[in-house]
Amino acid sequence: MRNRCCCSIALAVIAGMLVVLAARAVAAAPLYDTPVYNPDTKSYFELVLIRTTKYSYRNSPDVNWPQAFELAKSRSYKGAQGRLAVVRDLATHEFLMRTFKTETPTWIGLRWWCADHKLQFVDGKMWSRGTFQAWDAKWDHSGVQRCEEYQSYKKPEFMPVAYSPVQEGFRWFAQGWHKAYYAYFVEYPTGHP
Repeated sequence: MRNRCCCSIALAVIAGMLVVLAARAVAAAPLYDTPVYNPDTKSYFELVLIRTTKYSYRNSPDVNWPQAFELAKSRSYKGAQGRLAVVRDLATHEFLMRTFKTETPTWIGLRWWCADHKLQFVDGKMWSRGTFQAWDAKWDHSGVQRCEEYQSYKKPEFMPVAYSPVQEGFRWFAQGWHKAYYAYFVEYPTGHP
């Protein structure tokens, strides 16, 4: 009788632990395809997961930055045209990380111009020293080696910027224009909720 009681208690404890772990797993899951309002920027943001697109290559539903740029512009929400997300401050960075919990590299609206050694947001404004940045420590800020590859491809001389997955630190890194990922952040600058 005592063994049954101990086993029942043990099973109840294990069941409780499984419920807690399952709840944590659900809470930590990425939030895809759901615009969420950020009052700091007066914009909605959305994490778009590429499932299938006209850009699919070898049945792989991933896109490079120029393709994600066009796809973001083709979206709208509450009357606002989408754009790749502009991340100018820590509050927006933390909002994206906390809200969407991306598990894959994710394109944003920022690019590194190789010839000028400057960063530019998709709204046309330039990034300036002393303002917010979230670079991965492993990324070489000079970009010299990766920029040289553009000369051989004769493509636009910029490296687009993406976020690393949350589990890898949720940091910026720049890649070649041809690199493709499965997700991108869209911003809808509505000006109100």
